[in-house]
Parts: sequence; structure tokens; C-alpha cells
Amino acid sequence: MPVRFYRWLAFGAVALFLLACQPVQPVADTAVSEPVWETYEDPNGFFTVDYPAGWDVDPGMGEDFGMPFPVLSLGSSREIIEKSLVYDPLPEGEIGVALILMPKQLFAEMGLTDETPLDEALTMVMMGMTSMAGEDEAEPEAVMAGTEVSVITLANGTPAAQAFAEVPTEAYEMILADLGNGLYLFAPQILAV
Repeated sequence: MPVRFYRWLAFGAVALFLLACQPVQPVADTAVSEPVWETYEDPNGFFTVDYPAGWDVDPGMGEDFGMPFPVLSLGSSREIIEKSLVYDPLPEGEIGVALILMPKQLFAEMGLTDETPLDEALTMVMMGMTSMAGEDEAEPEAVMAGTEVSVITLANGTPAAQAFAEVPTEAYEMILADLGNGLYLFAPQILAV
């Protein structure tokens, strides 16, 4: 065999040996970890709510506002709950959610009937909440002018309406869901802009 063949064979063997000796590069861990949840249980056993671990939970909002039905405030920090209660600008990147269980009788007091579509009912609830914010806040009509309201179905099949609104300091996503048995869930989410 020619010498050239042995040279190529030797070169190939050395190259394979050098490749085999290369350090192994670690493989990046690309797995996404599942979020960690905590559970709040109503002391009366009426409902439970799962929320992100580390969030602050305040079950006393209903008492603070004199509401005779369950209200639960959740926030990515205690600060956002306190600031949202007094309509202060929220810290950037913080999120707050209120869960308000409303009886059907409250809707009747607002002039809504069983035939009122959920998107109209949500609009009425939003206007009522905006007018409760006080004279220093935006007029209900101004807030509602840029609001998108649509009828949706939640993942579990519950009929609901969803709205998005924005003011200079924060954005809102609101959901009104018909839970049946004369009970509605109003869930406004506040996100600092």
C-alpha cells in the first residue's frame, strides 16, 4: 500500500482521537417549571381560590367597603392592594385582582333583568365602580369610551363577559361570570402601566 494511504489512516485516527477527547458541553436545561400555587379557603367553606405562591391575600375588602357579600383581594404584593384601595398609582409591573361574589338581587337593584346580556351587565357594573372611585377619578363615560367588552366562555364552560379598559396609570381586565344559582363572579384585574 502506498505511504500516502498510511498517512491518511494515521491522520484519521488522530483526528478521531482528538474529537473523542473534546470536553462535553453541558446541555442547557430548557424545561419550564410549573408555577407554584397556594390555596385560600373561605372560613365559611363557601369557596376556595388558587393563586400564585408569594402573593398577598386580603379577605377583608368586603368589610372595608361595607359589602354584604364575599370579596377577596389578591396582589403580587401588599403594596398594590393598599394602593388600589385608595386609588394611588400602582408600582410598575405589579398586579392586583379582586374576586367579588355578587348575588343576583344586586343586579335587580341596578335595573338588570334575567334577560340582560352579560356584556351589558358588565358595562353597568363597571360604570358603577368607576363612579364610586370619587370625583378626582375619570368620569365613567370617559373610561367606558375606550373599553372593549365581549362575551366569552371560560375554560370550564362558564358563560362570562370580558372587558379591557385603561387610564393613564393602570390597565384593567374585568370578567363577569354567571356561576348559576343566582350568583355572579366579578373579577377585576389591575395592572400597572
